Order: sequence, then C-alpha cells, then structure tokens
Amino acid sequence: MKYSCLAIAGTFDRLHVGHQIFISQAFNLAQKVIIGLTSDKYVREKFLPDRQAGKIQIKNYIDRQRELTRFLKGENFHPRVEIVKIDDVYGPADKENEIEALLVTADSWPGGKKVNQKRRKSGLLQLKLETMDLVMAEDGIAISSSRIRIGEINRYGKVLADLHIFGRKMPQNLRLKLKPPIGILIKNPEDKILKIGRKLREQIDKIKPVMITAVGDEVVYMMNKLGFKYQLAIVDFHVKRIKKHQKLADLAFGKISAHSKVPNPAGHITDELVKVIKRNLKESLMDGKLRAIEVAGEEDLASLPAILLSPLGSLVLYGQPEKGVVAVKTTLTKKEELLRLLENPDSGKND
Repeated sequence: MKYSCLAIAGTFDRLHVGHQIFISQAFNLAQKVIIGLTSDKYVREKFLPDRQAGKIQIKNYIDRQRELTRFLKGENFHPRVEIVKIDDVYGPADKENEIEALLVTADSWPGGKKVNQKRRKSGLLQLKLETMDLVMAEDGIAISSSRIRIGEINRYGKVLADLHIFGRKMPQNLRLKLKPPIGILIKNPEDKILKIGRKLREQIDKIKPVMITAVGDEVVYMMNKLGFKYQLAIVDFHVKRIKKHQKLADLAFGKISAHSKVPNPAGHITDELVKVIKRNLKESLMDGKLRAIEVAGEEDLASLPAILLSPLGSLVLYGQPEKGVVAVKTTLTKKEELLRLLENPDSGKND
C-alpha cells in the first residue's frame, strides 16, 4: 500500500454510495485510516448559513458513527480504522502524528490546503493530498447528503423526479398494490373533523415535521378549517370522483403564496405534475409559506411524488376513502419501500 496511515474527514450523514466509494478508496491507499467525523457542534456551525439545508435535521454524532461503523464492519475495514470526533476542519491532521496523507475530493480540497497551511506555520511536514472524483447521480450532478435530505435523490443517486412510472398511466395491478395505507391511518368517520384533527395534531407534535403536504379536497379542507399550519395543498375539486367545489375559497383557504394549475388525467402521474410538486416543495421549504396546486383531472396519485420528493422528516397527508386520513413520515426507509413497489409492482409488502 502507498501509505501506512492516511486520514479522511466528513459528516457522513445518510451514508450514501459516494461516501462508501470514498472510504473504500482510503483503505486501498493506506494500511490504517483515521476518519475525522464531524461533531454535532461543528455540524451546526457548518450548516447554519444554509437556510434550506439547515431546516432538515442532520443525524446526531452517535447515529452517524453507528451507521459508519456498521459499513466499516461489513467491509472488514474495522480492524484498520480509528474514528475521531472533530470540531473543526483540522482535526488531528494539523498535529505531529502518524498521518502521512489526506484523501480529498473537489469539495474538500480547500480544507486539505488549510490543514497544510497550518502545518507549515507550525513547522510540520506537508501532508500529501490524494484526490478522487466525486461520485455522480443519474443526472450527472454529484451525490451528496444535502441532495438526499431535500428529496432530490436517494442514497444510490437515483433521481426521484425521474421514475419510469411518471408520465404514463399507472398499471391497474400497481394501483391495487397502493390501495392499503402507505403510512399511519387515522381512523374516524369523515363527518367528525374535530376528532380526526385531534389525532392528527398528536402525530404532528410527535413528528415535528420539516414541512407538511396535504393531498385531497377533504384533507385540505380539514387542515384549513382547523387552522393547521402546512406548506402544500394538492386538490382537484372532487370528492369520491364527484365534482364538489368550484374554487379554492370553497376549501376554506385563507392567504396562499402561490396557486399552480396542472393537468393530470385519472390514473396518471404526469411529468408536469411531478415538476410542479417538486418546484412548490422547494419554494415552500425556503419560505415556509402555503402553496396550492389545482389539478385538472385527478389528484388521487399525487401523494406518491409528494412522498418521494419531500425533504426527509416531512409529513404527507392524504385521504383514505371511507376510512380516514393517512399520515406518511418521509424517511429513507419509506422512500425506498415505495421505490421498490413502483419499480417492481410484482413484488413488495402486499405479496
């Protein structure tokens, strides 16, 4: 191997395939690898200027260390590693020790240069900076934890707004697979809006979501009538496929920041609907304001792109006819479960 000891550093939040390749390359280069894992304090300082990323919780140090250790053990790297908590860009690399080199990417190259500048001032030898390319997602943009957190891609670089199921009619067998609740069903007769509201409030207080999307006229009406704060409403002015409303005011809307109209035939998830949902989610994440999407056709399947494209830690609500309201927390596990079902309808939890 090229080095006895090499160091890398990162936050390693939502450990993804780019992280895995980066870590593996470090072990290809050195017998021992020191991994500087950013402390919670450093994470807060690092992401505070980013209004968008700062709203989405990064996992705490213990959880990130646990996930990192699980990967290292799975690859049999664990006997050759030392994980060190770091509170700044330097970590142990600016001190006299066994580290001979740093592995960096284009993103972390400036940090590597800072380390060597500080070492020079301290009269220490310069560390060799080994470089590797960033790992790209399907769209040719680098895979990153921030893109995963805001709902653009998954851990493997799949672009969540570009699934093969979007832009065409959904097969009947897949629609049947999606009939059972995707999340927690809040049961109650439809006329007892206050009871549903109390149970929903319990879920919201428990989850403390980054943002909330409501899909369906009855769910949106309930949210507005009870004064819930949420960020995106998707409606089609129909209830049980019967035209019931004529305008947004019929659904007890107050002030909204933006109103989009998009066609979406029954049984479809059009590319245009996906783009509009993605744009509105991104804008509402930035300013926290309520936006409404009016669907010409049917919004029954709009909850699917809403779940996939929402930032991690969000809540998507949609109606379950005759049963109540389904509340879905957008986690990586939930998104992967839904992806498997959409990409392979002949398998999944309902087989």
